[in-house]
Amino acid sequence: MAINGFVGVGGGFLPAVFLAPMIGVKTLLPTLSIMLLISNFSRSWINRSDFHKGAFLRVAIPATPMVFLESYFYPVLEPKIISFFLGIVILSSIPVRRWAAKY
Repeated sequence: MAINGFVGVGGGFLPAVFLAPMIGVKTLLPTLSIMLLISNFSRSWINRSDFHKGAFLRVAIPATPMVFLESYFYPVLEPKIISFFLGIVILSSIPVRRWAAKY
């Protein structure tokens, strides 16, 4: 969890690479979710004086329905499909990060 505090989003991707072969893809995302929830809560508690309600709501409102949708579909997905989408997200983060750095 300390790695996530230093590297940000990569803190979710880096453990995925190492944990997937050990615990399997099906249990990887729930494990990462709990790990990142604890990590992000601790960072938000430390930085609570800088909380911006508007920014939080702009992210939380659209994300909430997607969390419920994902929790419905995730258990029925095959591990190969999960691996495919996880790989797409990780690989697409590289050009997206470079594009976002320009702005």
